Amino acid sequence: GQIRFDMNLLMVLAVTPVWGIKSIALPALGCGEGKLTWGKVLPVMIDEIKRNESLDFVEIYPPRGDSTCQQ
Repeated sequence: GQIRFDMNLLMVLAVTPVWGIKSIALPALGCGEGKLTWGKVLPVMIDEIKRNESLDFVEIYPPRGDSTCQQ
């Protein structure tokens, strides 16, 4: 089945306030072995990141071959 990338993202985001993390870089979770499309993954990532008030800066790296990058 498909990898639950959103659960992995939530676990990472949950520890940021606990560990005092203010900036983070994330790969295109689920777009490799999980076989998910970037068009479906990116909006979910952005929604979850916006809910995290402890982060000052987030950089999201798109899958290889995709030149878009959201900050």
